[in-house]
Amino acid sequence: MIRRTEYWNVSTGTVRSGATGHGESVTDVEDYLIPLDRARTAGLHGWGVAAGLRVTATAGAAGVTVTPGSAADAAGSVVVLAVGGVAVVDPGVDPDQLQNVPTVPVEAAGVAVATATAGDFLLTITWREVLGDNTLANAPALLHAPWLRMVPVTGFADVGKQVVLAGVTVDAGGKVTALITGLRRPAGVPAGKLELRIPRASSEGTALSADQGAAAELAADPNGNVVLSFSGDVPRKALTIEAATARVDLRGELSLGGLSAVSQDSGRLVLNKNKAFARGISTPGSFASSSLNVGGANGGAELGAGNLGVAGWLRVGGNTTLSGALLAVVDNTPDNTWNTAAFFKPACGPNWSHVHWGTTGDWYIRSSSAGGKVVLQDTGGTVGVATSAPAHTLDVNGSIGISGRLAMSSGDAYLRLNQGLAFPAGVHTPGVFSSVSLNVGGAYRWGNPGPGNLAVTGRVGIGAEDLRTARLTVKNDGAVHAIWAIADGDRAGIWAIGRPAGIFWGNVDIRGTLTKADNQFRIDHPLDPAGKVLCHSNVESDEMKNVYDGVAELGADGTAAVELPEWFEALNERFRYQLTPIGHAAPGLHIGTELTGNRFAIAGGEPGTKVSWQITGVRHDVYAKAHPLVVESEKDEADQGSYLFPELHGEPVSRAMGYVEPE
Repeated sequence: MIRRTEYWNVSTGTVRSGATGHGESVTDVEDYLIPLDRARTAGLHGWGVAAGLRVTATAGAAGVTVTPGSAADAAGSVVVLAVGGVAVVDPGVDPDQLQNVPTVPVEAAGVAVATATAGDFLLTITWREVLGDNTLANAPALLHAPWLRMVPVTGFADVGKQVVLAGVTVDAGGKVTALITGLRRPAGVPAGKLELRIPRASSEGTALSADQGAAAELAADPNGNVVLSFSGDVPRKALTIEAATARVDLRGELSLGGLSAVSQDSGRLVLNKNKAFARGISTPGSFASSSLNVGGANGGAELGAGNLGVAGWLRVGGNTTLSGALLAVVDNTPDNTWNTAAFFKPACGPNWSHVHWGTTGDWYIRSSSAGGKVVLQDTGGTVGVATSAPAHTLDVNGSIGISGRLAMSSGDAYLRLNQGLAFPAGVHTPGVFSSVSLNVGGAYRWGNPGPGNLAVTGRVGIGAEDLRTARLTVKNDGAVHAIWAIADGDRAGIWAIGRPAGIFWGNVDIRGTLTKADNQFRIDHPLDPAGKVLCHSNVESDEMKNVYDGVAELGADGTAAVELPEWFEALNERFRYQLTPIGHAAPGLHIGTELTGNRFAIAGGEPGTKVSWQITGVRHDVYAKAHPLVVESEKDEADQGSYLFPELHGEPVSRAMGYVEPE
């Protein structure tokens, strides 16, 4: 709340009598200090809104709200809408009335002003004081109570007695339909110069100091020009704006960090100011606006809007004089990593295509995207690498390194490596074998591997460098399978012949049926692992039989329950049992209860007897039902007369089932 004790009797124009009646002090306040403060405010700041006083409303609802803040009127009176203070919102009170003036409290959210009459209004704030209680002294108090009013736009004189906060349009129902700034204006700071200061810290030996000092000055010179100068022992002018022409004189380099809009009749940067140009950077000649003519390009002829004409040579960067080229790009930065030339088309994506050199002088041409294209001579002609006289569309005098895919299409699409000579090794096509084939190393003595085939006389490595152990070595990177074989019809995905036909170091996962003539384990002999091996054959059956066993001990009643896994009956059916007592005969030993609920019971023995039990079952899971075991079957028509093991029947390997003669 802003208030003061009223020592001055405004009705009589005298100081109130009593203990507080120090006339000299009160006179100084009323006739000197307050008028002086108002004159200072009016002279230094002008009138208008100083801070805050934001106006808000809801479209279609009645009333507006003014938040706390301050303003100054034309007389220099400071109007403060302060939290905890009061305000006058009644538009009909007498402007000169002090007593019995209704007020409303100023909350942190602001003060509400009613909108009752339809029309266009200006919301204004006026300096005002009203009489109120004083709890600090035995005298009346003058309370600072800004007057918020809705004043009709028609006939309003904007002379600073009332400070305008907003323009408000109200409908017939008293609801706000529009809220604009109207005649709202901020308070100003008129000054002969503006000094910009910065904090400073210094140290000289053990002497330390911290203060502030002038860094720059913005002022007007005697001719009315606006001058920005840097302060110091020797002041330096940095920028001058001429009052007569608004020409900018920049003492130093100009760095533009962005682009700004240029209107139709302004925004010109003019070289040779005696010429008149609409827009753009312009030097002599007759050419369109928004173009640049340096040195009278094309004899001063019309360039067209947005074009650049250079009569001499153009140098970008550096301080070296060059005359051997029309365009010179010079850069002496030791580790240059930026682009020499960059190209951007928003419709093609967010990235830039560019040309640049590396730190060692190597040149790079890059498209704006990883899948982009770089096209040379698309209308014909030749491109030479390390040769000044290319004889082919692409003529490379030297080696070519290809780290990706090499594709050729149309016409005589062959990869020719000195095809006029005969090589004992290399890559060869065409010649004496079909197109779309590849012969590496003179495979089949220059024979024909056939269309679409690959013939290799040496070794092949995929993902591997050490090829000493096999003709084909494949090594994966952990993200994919090393070999993925897919075969159509009855043909095998992988066909291997040998002794052995295959060796697997690691686990083997078979997602189907394993068909074999024999099944053994073969391990290092437990008693002589270095000198012998031990082999066992598996148990065979004409059913998909599973075998389970264990040892149970009979209880006091001569029985025992055998618990099996919860999946047992889901996997098996057609159960068979075997019981063998351990240590002595048990003539009455038998199965007390057959398997149910994944358990069966043993009975008929003496208490404490150990019984070795065995149970078998036949698979009836979904896979077993979908792939039943066929014990006997006829060979397919294509396999009639062939054998799984032709050599055991005295037949050649060519009569093996599924055998394919190499081409």
